[in-house]
Amino acid sequence: SRDSVASVTDLLAESVRHYRAKTANGSDMSAAEVEQAAQQLAVGAVFFNDLKKDMKGTVPIPQEDLAPVIAEFEKSGGPYVVYSAVRARSILRRYGKALPKAADITSFSIDAQEALLLLRLFEFPEKVAKAAAEDNPSILVRHLLGIASLYNPYYTVAPVLQGGRANEFRLLITKAVELTLTDGLSLCH
Repeated sequence: SRDSVASVTDLLAESVRHYRAKTANGSDMSAAEVEQAAQQLAVGAVFFNDLKKDMKGTVPIPQEDLAPVIAEFEKSGGPYVVYSAVRARSILRRYGKALPKAADITSFSIDAQEALLLLRLFEFPEKVAKAAAEDNPSILVRHLLGIASLYNPYYTVAPVLQGGRANEFRLLITKAVELTLTDGLSLCH
């Protein structure tokens, strides 16, 4: 209906404004880059949110204040997964060298949080196949959110780079997270 189209248009416009302001704040990006990033984040956030809910029917959009809806996108939606992938990429970029080969790492320990994160990473192909077989992208989207939710607290309590030294095992976990989230987001378009 016209009301539905107007609601989506309003949500997208408000999302673009939100991400434009957020991206421009403290950024060295050009105005064109900020605009492109804001457009991509806004459209991606709305799209990702719809996929997350596995809604086959209408999607209610509040007519009044859209700020809580956009805040939810950021907290548990596409931008959160993008942030997690970018954070992992940033850590790898700061390392600045070729990653070690897994076979060359002879000593490491795995705590419960790392074990769970690794398990979720290993489940990725299975989740992709299941989402395709059931024609249900929410399976993949929720899995990506789960990985992001595990990774964000992980890198703060288990530093990958510290005091000029790198934990090689954690570097490989970080690379696996970055690849998985990036590939998963790509599958979600």
